[in-house]
Formats: sequence, structure tokens, C-alpha cells
Amino acid sequence: MASPRPLDMLLRLAREKYDGCAKAVAASNLLIENAKRQLTLLQEYRYDYLNRLQGHMASGMIASDCQNYQQFIATLDGAIGQQSMVCHQAEEKLSAARQALKMAHHRLSAYDALIKRERAAQIVVRNRVDQRICDELASKRSPNFAPV
Repeated sequence: MASPRPLDMLLRLAREKYDGCAKAVAASNLLIENAKRQLTLLQEYRYDYLNRLQGHMASGMIASDCQNYQQFIATLDGAIGQQSMVCHQAEEKLSAARQALKMAHHRLSAYDALIKRERAAQIVVRNRVDQRICDELASKRSPNFAPV
């Protein structure tokens, strides 16, 4: 079995790299979706908890219960801040993955173009050889007419 040509091997490696980058973009998108979903849930929970606190305060509540509500809301605020950071980091990761995908696509396209040019040049050479062979055969078949 013949060893693979260097350009074919580079093209194969570039395709593998591109596929890996595409998977990284998909994983980053999923990570962002999950992070945003978590952030939304935390924000909704905070909103609901604030509404409960306001309802209890309107009907009257003891100070220790109010303090517990406020501490829990502060804890939710901290969790929301952390989840916002997770969302931001996930977006940065997606941006980097998209950039890597773009570079991998560029490299893959460049190798593909090189291979196409190489094949076109091989066809031209083959056609010239075939034409030369045909010309030689034609010249051998035609009788040499010498003037009388």
C-alpha cells in the first residue's frame, strides 16, 4: 500500500482539527444555554422571594423573619453574580471556539485549494504526455512521402 501524500495527510489532519473545533463550538453553545437557563431560574426565584417578602411585610412579620428573608435574598444576589460570571466566561469560550473554527476552516480551505491545483497540474502533464504519445504514433503510421 502506498504511503499517503503529504498534502493528503495535511488535509486529513486539517479536517480532523475542523471537526474538533466544530464540536467545541457546539459544546460552548450548550454551555451558554445551560448557564443562561440557570441565571434565569435564579433571577425568577429572587423575584418570587422578594414578592413573598413584600407580602409578608405588608401583613406584618417579626424582625427575625424579615432578616432571614433579607439574608436569603443577599445569598441569591451572590449566586446571581456568580452565575452571571459563568455566562460571561461561557460567552468568551464560545468566542474563542468560533475563532478557532474560523482558523481551522481557513487552513482546510487552503489545503483543499493546494490539492486541487496539484491535481489540475497533474492532469495537464498527463494530457501533454498523452498528446506526445498520440503524435508519435500518428507520425509512425503515416508513410514518409519522398518527392520523386
